[in-house]
Amino acid sequence: MGASNKTTIIGYIIIALDMIKLAGDSIQQGGVPTDLNGWIVFAAGLATGIGLILSKDFNVSNAPKPTAATQVSGANEATPNPSAAEK
Repeated sequence: MGASNKTTIIGYIIIALDMIKLAGDSIQQGGVPTDLNGWIVFAAGLATGIGLILSKDFNVSNAPKPTAATQVSGANEATPNPSAAEK
């Protein structure tokens, strides 16, 4: 299984359905698809299934791993702006 069981299973299902469709089209047309459209649909289904099998979406986020807060040395306390107080 891949990193995520759900997407791996869905990927295998899509590939199986793609193969069933290719077999059905072969029976209906008396051979493999002869037009470009039939092969594009087959390749798209196969690529989608493989992409889902290889996806790594389990327990993954886009956020980087948090690092511990570091204290800044030599920082002075904030003081109010005297010119802003005069207005």
